[in-house]
Order: sequence, then C-alpha cells, then structure tokens
Amino acid sequence: MLTGTKTAVISILLVGAAIATPTKSGYISDVETKLAYHRMLELSDRAVNLTISYEVNMGDSRTTALDLKWMEADHSVSYIKNHLYSSNLMLSEFNTGLGLPTSDCKQNYNLNVFIVSNTTMFDDNRFDSYLNKQGKSPSERAIYAFYDPTPRVAGDSNVVLSPIGNDRQDYLSIQHELAHFWFDRLCLAKHYSGTSEDYALEYEKHAIKYYYPEGF
Repeated sequence: MLTGTKTAVISILLVGAAIATPTKSGYISDVETKLAYHRMLELSDRAVNLTISYEVNMGDSRTTALDLKWMEADHSVSYIKNHLYSSNLMLSEFNTGLGLPTSDCKQNYNLNVFIVSNTTMFDDNRFDSYLNKQGKSPSERAIYAFYDPTPRVAGDSNVVLSPIGNDRQDYLSIQHELAHFWFDRLCLAKHYSGTSEDYALEYEKHAIKYYYPEGF
C-alpha cells in the first residue's frame, strides 16, 4: 500500500497468460473502456504482452469529453510504453544491487493497463470494500493507481491509473505499480525478505534517481 500525497495502491499477486480481450478489474467493471493498444512489447531482455485501454464517455458519466481528451494525452500509449521500457532497465540494476534475480520466473504474465478519469477513481464508495478492510483513514482514501489480482482469470495482471497532474507523482505512481508487476513476474517473494509493498517502496527510491520529466 502506497500512501502519501493521498495516494494509495492496491497490490496483489497475479499470474499471466495470453489474452484476446483485456481482463478488467472488478473495481471498474461499471466503466466503459476502449482498447487502444495490444501487442507483445519487446524489451531489452524479455517480452511483455501489453494492453492499454482508456475510459470512454458514458451518457450518465460526470466525466466530460474534455477530461477524457486530456487523460489520453497525459497518459498516452507512448507514455505508458516508455515507463515500461525504463522500468525494465532500472529493474536489472536495482535487483542486481540487492542480489535478487533479474530474469523472468513466469514469462506469461500479461500487463493490462487501464487509464480512467479522476472522477471515476474518486467516485464515492468505489473502493470502500478494500479501504475499509485496510482500516484507512479519510486522509488516506484517495486512490490514484492500483494493481488488481483479477483472480477469476489466470495469467492476467491489471493496473488502473488516473493522471494526477503532477509529473513527479505520476512517474512514481506508475513505477510503483510496475514494481509490483515485476515482483510477481520474477517470483521475488521467494528471494526477498519483505513484502511486495516493501519492495515497491524500496524500488521507488531507486527509480526517483532516474526521474527526467522531459523523457516522458
């Protein structure tokens, strides 16, 4: 769980497999989305089956067309892909420094990314079931990003993001989620003494050293 600047992150172990239609988190099952990208993304030393989808305007939604246009521009397909490229490179250096594996344990972990509006993310009661279980106070209840297990579909990981409007915080939010993805894909629970959240928070401290806004 990532808190601070009213940011919370849900992180749970996921498995991956080949997909045709992105599995959508139950937390946004009511949100209409469109698939904008689906490809096996070739990284320097591995390939990730990646989908990127965006919220689309619904008749009764409080999200405006302008909100959605800004959202697609701020968190564009190339922006998400660039984060994955950079994260993969930082991962190798970070894990090597900790004496952790850098190669995949489970090569078929899919990464399904959904970009939704702040209106959708902050909708009343959307995450209450999770947050109440965690005993979170009102000041910690704003969620900008999370990593969902989608347990009903083996082989999928599901990241939901909402643009914060602060370049540095958006960078850390995405990198934090990707750290959870790598933690699961590389089976780091077998090698790392802490939790996935501990790993992601430690990874953030490494990632911030490579924060260059103009690069994204």
